[in-house]
Amino acid sequence: MAWTDEKRKAVIASYTDTMENEYDNDEARALATTEVAAELAEIHGESVNGVINILSRAKVLIKKSAVVKTKTAATGGTSTRVNKAEALQELTSVIESIDPGNVDAEIISKLTGKAALYFTSVLQKTITE
Repeated sequence: MAWTDEKRKAVIASYTDTMENEYDNDEARALATTEVAAELAEIHGESVNGVINILSRAKVLIKKSAVVKTKTAATGGTSTRVNKAEALQELTSVIESIDPGNVDAEIISKLTGKAALYFTSVLQKTITE
């Protein structure tokens, strides 16, 4: 189905209301984002990625950090681990918000998680400027 202005506004309003009223902190909200987006997609007859794209464009999407600090046994220090799937999804969402329908999933899938985070941050800076 096609996105209308009314449907966009309804999805954004439902998402923000749900996040504010049902989750008490940003971490809980970030963890619930995909679940809430899936529910809204089902209600409005759209894809989950479409809903996430609308929320991202409206700058209301609450994302969980794809970077996790972990202890390493060998060095006793910490290393940065990246959830590749989440990083690639974030990059895909940003590219989709810039140029809808022009995402090359094959190229994106070959990136490392850290590379995807880097390109995501660079693209997000250009969007906000």
